This record gives sequence, structure tokens and C-alpha cells, in this order.
Amino acid sequence: MSALYAAGWVVTFRLKSDHSRLALGITRCGEAIKNLSTALALFLPLLFLNCLFMYLAAATNKPLMDSSFAYIDAALGFDWLAAVRTLNSSSIVASVLMFSYHAIGPLMIGLLFLLALSSDADALMEFIAMIAVSAVFTGSMMMAFPTAGAYAFYAPSHETYSNFTGMGGLLHLQTLTTLRSGRPFVFHIAGAMGLVSFPSFHCALGIIVAYSYRRIYWLAAVVGALVAIMIPSTIPEGGHHLTDAIAGILIGLACIAIVRAVSTKRRHATTLVTEG
Repeated sequence: MSALYAAGWVVTFRLKSDHSRLALGITRCGEAIKNLSTALALFLPLLFLNCLFMYLAAATNKPLMDSSFAYIDAALGFDWLAAVRTLNSSSIVASVLMFSYHAIGPLMIGLLFLLALSSDADALMEFIAMIAVSAVFTGSMMMAFPTAGAYAFYAPSHETYSNFTGMGGLLHLQTLTTLRSGRPFVFHIAGAMGLVSFPSFHCALGIIVAYSYRRIYWLAAVVGALVAIMIPSTIPEGGHHLTDAIAGILIGLACIAIVRAVSTKRRHATTLVTEG
């Protein structure tokens, strides 16, 4: 990352006195490289720490609370099995939902690059800050309210979700069981997987990503629509209870509010210092 940043710095330094159109274009690329290297230097360690935190949070012997969240879902009038059967009845609907569910990773990577290219360093840091805050909220709540997920709780037959992979709701179960057993476990970042059932980290990230894309006008509406589809996809593809999804949405909104408040105070303080 330091080499990447140094390359960007050299480019911008060498061309700072050249105001030709070509030089300005190259300088902008240099600034983008500096922004991207800074963002990656923060984002990659954050990604590692987030995964490690989730694994540590999952290693608890507290009783699973899936029955409580299933009860809340029922109180809200939501039937998880019926919802999955309905969504599974159309292969087209299932394909669209699966695509949107698995799009969150590419959307985040794309956002990092696009914000770097826009030379909006504040927006880039704001996005990373929201990811960090959401990870703290999610890991803490995951530890306080452990769940295995709706697939583990309802144990539906394969025909119920045959048009979905169910990977988000099933793939983590063996790892989760091992962590909860207290047996020795070796953490490898390359093999890390999502362990969060409550709250839905997917939904929290979706809200944050949709909000962060607002600065990229030509993509904002498309990303917003994709996230709107992604949220219900967390039920059949991610194996979340409805309560998980609602909690994830609320966490995403809370993270936006917190980071915006801090950013506003920082800008106000900077203005006072500048004027003073």
C-alpha cells in the first residue's frame, strides 16, 4: 500500500506545476491512487479484524435464541417457512434474489474504487467509518443474542428452498458448532465465512452501501433498487429471521446517523480553526 501511495504522490508532485489538460488528467489519477491506497490500508485490516471479532463473538456457550426471534416473527404475522416456499415457487424470482444477495461484495469493492476516482477522500473515509461502526454493533449484538439462523431452527426440506443455494443459512453451521463447543479452533482469514445471523450484517451493509452510493448519481438509483431487492433475499438465501433483517436495517441507519454526526462536528471544528 505504501508503494502504491508513493507512486501516486510522485505523479502529483511532478506534475503540480503543469496545468495542461493531459497533466491535470494524470494528476487526478495520481490523487485517485493515493486515496485508494489510503482506503485499502484501512479497509483490509478492518476486514481482518471484523472477521476475527465475529468468530470470537460466536464462540459463546449462551443458549441460542432462535426460538425467541421466531416468536417475534410470528407476533409480527410473518411465517418464515411460508415466505420461503412462496419465493421458491418461481425460479426467476429466486435467481433475482440470489443475484442481489451476493452482489453486496462487488458493490462494496466498486464503491471503494469509484469514490477513490472521484477524489472525494471525505466520502471514502465516511464509508469505511460506517463499516467499522456497523461491525462493532453487529459483533456485540451477535455475542449478546446468539442464533444459528432460520435454516437451523426450522430445518426445512430441500424442496422448500430448492431454487436457492441456502449457503448463507447453512454453510456456517459446522463452524458455528465447533466454536460454540469450546474445542480448539484455528482461525484462517482465507477460509473465513459469515457467521452472523442476528442481526443481519447483510442488511446493515446494504443500507450503508446504498447511502454511500448517493454521491455517484448515475449509479445511485440502480444500487438503491438492488439493495431493496437484497433485503428480502436475506430470508431465503441468507437464512435470516425477519427480526434479523429488521435489526440489520436499524443498525445501518444508526451507523449513518452516528458517522454523519461526528463528521458534522469535525467539519464545524475545522471551520472554527480556519476562521480563527
